[in-house]
Amino acid sequence: MALRFNLIKFTNVQVTRRNAGEFVDGDWVEGTTETFTAGLKVQPVKPFELQQFPESDRSKEWLKVYCNTHNLRSQVEGTGGFDADSFQWDSIIDGVPYTFKIMKTYRFKDSCIDHWKGWAARESLTPN
Repeated sequence: MALRFNLIKFTNVQVTRRNAGEFVDGDWVEGTTETFTAGLKVQPVKPFELQQFPESDRSKEWLKVYCNTHNLRSQVEGTGGFDADSFQWDSIIDGVPYTFKIMKTYRFKDSCIDHWKGWAARESLTPN
């Protein structure tokens, strides 16, 4: 019997997920968007963890996200791919709510604990 990861209080957060798009009569149609509530534990990334990121990612605001109710999705490109999950969270820098996008995920599972860990980056305010 697996134990639930209940040692830490999780916060209910509205997560937005875009489903995979498809070609319809030769035209690309974006996938539908759904919103669901997930129990998340959100923490700022520690400075020593940030130093392990590629240099181009160190200027972004990052959060660590733990979830025991849903599988968090990061972007997968190509056939059968999908967009990353995103959620609103108050910035640790200025306290203003911004959209954060799940950039990296992995599932942590052993005989006792089963949950997802992800890293979320604040979405750019300007287009690429």
